[in-house]
Amino acid sequence: MPQIERVSPQVDGTVQLVSARSNWTSRSRGVSPDYLVVKRFDLQSGSVFGEEDVGAARNVLLLGQTVSTALFGSESPIGQPVRMNGQPYEV
Repeated sequence: MPQIERVSPQVDGTVQLVSARSNWTSRSRGVSPDYLVVKRFDLQSGSVFGEEDVGAARNVLLLGQTVSTALFGSESPIGQPVRMNGQPYEV
């Protein structure tokens, strides 16, 4: 369909997130890199994961402000490790 420029699958769930400082239960959404463009979301800091991250199956994640504050307080979460449902990820 020529009218469709971008699409993104999504998988939603509830996850337990654990940082070195705290833990938090939150909703999660697994998406492709195009999701942020489709939804017109801008990042406050950090960078968007890309197709190379997807292709390499890297465990990376983006955090919203509420989860970031709950896990890291006023510290920057960028590059920090987080366990999501027991699996290691990097913010």
